[in-house]
Amino acid sequence: MAQALSMHGRKKLATLQAEFSAKFPYLTILFLDTRRRALDPEQTLAAVRTTKGEDLSILGHMKVATFEARCLTSFGITVEVAYRKDGELVRSRGGANEKTLSGLNAWCAEQGYTPIGSVPRAKRPPTKRARTPEAPASELTGDEAAMLRDGMKVLGDASIHSAVETFATIATATGILTRQLRREPEPDERDALWEVARTFAERLYALDIDPEAEQEERNVLAHFAVVALHWCDIYVNDPRHAMDDGRFRRDTLALALCLFARVDSSYRWYERLKRDWIAPHVNFSYLLWTLQSIVQCNTDNLFHRFTPEEAREAQDRKTQMNLDPWAGYIPAEDEPADSPLHRIWVAVRDGVLGPDGPHQFALHYIWNSASLPGGMGLLAEDREMNKAYLQGVISGEGVGPASVLSPEAPRYLSAPDEYPGTWYLPNAHWNADGMMLRIKSFPNIFAEGTIRQDRLFRRFTHAEVDRIERKIRAEETLIYLPFVREALAERFDVRGMKPPFWFIPFVAFGNDRGGILYFEENGFYTNHESPESLDSTGHVDLMDQLSVTSGYNGLNDSDEDDAVLSSLCIEGHSRAGAPRTLNIVEFHGEEYGATLRIALAIWEAAWQGVVDRSRGGSAFMKGPPPGAESFDSWDALLAWADEPPRERAPDGDESPSSPLDGPSLEDILRRLAGNSPS
Repeated sequence: MAQALSMHGRKKLATLQAEFSAKFPYLTILFLDTRRRALDPEQTLAAVRTTKGEDLSILGHMKVATFEARCLTSFGITVEVAYRKDGELVRSRGGANEKTLSGLNAWCAEQGYTPIGSVPRAKRPPTKRARTPEAPASELTGDEAAMLRDGMKVLGDASIHSAVETFATIATATGILTRQLRREPEPDERDALWEVARTFAERLYALDIDPEAEQEERNVLAHFAVVALHWCDIYVNDPRHAMDDGRFRRDTLALALCLFARVDSSYRWYERLKRDWIAPHVNFSYLLWTLQSIVQCNTDNLFHRFTPEEAREAQDRKTQMNLDPWAGYIPAEDEPADSPLHRIWVAVRDGVLGPDGPHQFALHYIWNSASLPGGMGLLAEDREMNKAYLQGVISGEGVGPASVLSPEAPRYLSAPDEYPGTWYLPNAHWNADGMMLRIKSFPNIFAEGTIRQDRLFRRFTHAEVDRIERKIRAEETLIYLPFVREALAERFDVRGMKPPFWFIPFVAFGNDRGGILYFEENGFYTNHESPESLDSTGHVDLMDQLSVTSGYNGLNDSDEDDAVLSSLCIEGHSRAGAPRTLNIVEFHGEEYGATLRIALAIWEAAWQGVVDRSRGGSAFMKGPPPGAESFDSWDALLAWADEPPRERAPDGDESPSSPLDGPSLEDILRRLAGNSPS
């Protein structure tokens, strides 16, 4: 199995570069200072780092963007991946940053680029797929050999090349593909299988919204991921064991069910996958945690059929059976047909193995997080991506951007006239100082005429900003704008995104990036990686202090532009604990107000308290308080702002309510958005 490279303070930068290129012959890494000048390669990493975080292991299936971000978090310096093209080093950008390190390396080879330090060679024509990994032939026979051989012919995409090879190596050594084990995976192999499953799942999430994706690739990815997920849970006696990190047995099997839902019944190995890897859990894990959910929630959120008393009776009957806890089997089918245990088992069996697929059951099963009664401990990305997929299949509306542009329609708003247009104004910082602001294009969601531009792009006067801000602070209320999310969904990938608290069509992030501002429960997002995707630029867990002032608010010392722009300064820290500051600049001009003040009011008056009391958990402990309001237009928001403030509840009534006390804020929002899993 391939060994990970280690980045630690004792190594020289030149040594790290040499080791990196030895593992990825077509790639190198550049170490840059704050002015983006190359650092002395003879210095050690300890000498140049500005942050003392954890040492970093470099794995082939790590995305380029993830690797660069982790370097910044762990060491406080800029590290960029580069490759050699036409004799020049080219830094990875855009789509290249979304490839894995192994994938980018393989892509460079296919393009005929020059290996780092080698003499240039003739360029080969590009091909659609990287070379297919070769499955180890030893010890493979019959169906096991056919599964691996056929699967690896399909999985030729360079971005998952390393993960495929890792899976093939472990499957060959252990026999995990057919349950006829030669041996169980070792602890390091179980960790590797978790990383493999993550890579395959992320690839599936990308294929979910790719209209040209091939179903056979989905089939094989899901097949191999389901197998890997059965062997990568962390043992209870392992110090790393946790209930909400995705690797508890309950949760790896829940994720396996969601991924299995993507396999087409015409797939050659469908019935065997269903029989050997999904069906056995109907009589244990899926049944066990279904009973637990009904009891803990004090209601049946999965079938809307059974009472909590019936679920408790079924649990008591299971206890009376005095089963071997390691047997992993509850013989519910042998119980009387009218008994609660048998009836609930039938519902689970039909929901998981029924002819229509497990989509409806799986959606209800994963809906809540581990911090809520009966919830699963899936990673947030897995929960949200699979909820979006399952809902799309059940509704028949599909997943991903809602509209497809006609061939003659421009893909993006024209730059700079339409975008950023007047949302950017000349100023002393970027214009006079020669700073370069990299602006992402705005996808043309208005092309088909179903959405008017003024429905999304709206300026607010000083008086309007004052009214909205005062109302939020007076009532300590969260505002949600689902119409913004619905409009962006025409061309943006908004899977997993909550309806925003606030939205601005264009702002500047720091000194060099420009794009949309999308402020939701998890923090601030923008489209800095790709025009159609939203990426976190400031997570609420890492925020310490927010402030808004006219002008640059510390970005520079000038007061020349105080009348035409305002800045939100986020003072926080990295996950390693190093201090960080981010400025978000809004260009509003003298005629209009700074709507960043509204974002600050939402944070200070309503959302910061939720974040603070939720720290350390896997979900937000919502109230009330705070209260919540949802709006279907900007005009509706302004009409609400003009209403007299409601009286606040007495102090004694402001403690967070239990999920069992009544409908939660999440429930209210689902109803408002028509987004209930039922």
